[in-house]
Amino acid sequence: MVFSFSILFAQEQKPPITENDIAETSSCDTLHFNVTLNDWWMEGHSVEIVTVGCQYGFINFNDSIISYYPDYNFGGIDSISYRLQDIDNGLISDFGYLVVDILNGSIADIDANNIDATFFAYGLHFWGGDDRLGFEVPKGSSNHTLFSFSLWAAGLDDNNELHLAAEKYRQDGDDYQPGPVSDVYGLDYCNQWNRIWKLDREQIQYHKEHWWESGYMPIEPIESWPAHGDASVGQAADLAPYNDVNNNNIYDPENGDFPAIPGEQALFFIFNDDKTHWESEGEKLGIEIHGMVYSFDCPQDSAFNNSIFLDYKIINRSDNDYHDFYAGSFTDF
Repeated sequence: MVFSFSILFAQEQKPPITENDIAETSSCDTLHFNVTLNDWWMEGHSVEIVTVGCQYGFINFNDSIISYYPDYNFGGIDSISYRLQDIDNGLISDFGYLVVDILNGSIADIDANNIDATFFAYGLHFWGGDDRLGFEVPKGSSNHTLFSFSLWAAGLDDNNELHLAAEKYRQDGDDYQPGPVSDVYGLDYCNQWNRIWKLDREQIQYHKEHWWESGYMPIEPIESWPAHGDASVGQAADLAPYNDVNNNNIYDPENGDFPAIPGEQALFFIFNDDKTHWESEGEKLGIEIHGMVYSFDCPQDSAFNNSIFLDYKIINRSDNDYHDFYAGSFTDF
């Protein structure tokens, strides 16, 4: 008697396995990243991304690539979560993470005295849309006396039409953007102007005493000080204040020029309303605002040691002449 039989061995079905990734981008850029390159799935099978999430931006995705658009008011670490599904067996992976370091120069603290206050290049200060508070007094106490501050401006043109810029929290859109009024806006513009220049008087004094020495290199905020705009794209020729040591009307720190700042420490930034006003829905003014924040380190003088100063220079870059113009602030205590 002859027996014939066969044994079938079914391969065990396994879900994909994700491996975490690390990336770096700027707050103005879009990051496109193939997260599947170091992940595992069964040989001969195909996978696709089925879910994603992040905290400080927006995401699109296809089968393998995540496109991440960070909030330009955020700097630091955002962790993008995702899961993969095996198209052939239907199994889904555990969460994988793309950890992104977002470089953002638009956030800076003034902290020379008893106040530590956070400023943003686009003009909404002390709060950046997350859980961090930014007006601490006394410094180091975790007590915050102000929640947010933003500039409101409005005026009537020659036709008595109202023009208005009035942000509150930027949660329903924005009225302002970082940088000077320009004919051209875009990625290069954002990377250049979405920042704050922070300097201490000691740093400027060191530059004044050493600029002429062989091998000396100015620190980055002095070297990149935005004294001049790009006139070829409609920006104003003269922007940030500086001391023109050789009187050639050109900011050249390698020849001794240096930023002009008040106080012991200062922040400088520029923003404008030359855009659609998504929050107020007002007609744009075409104004450019030069912001200078400064403070004094005076432990023996309680008034100065518990004060910071904010100076706004508001410039009309539009073709309109405004009357009944008002400027104020929206301040949330």
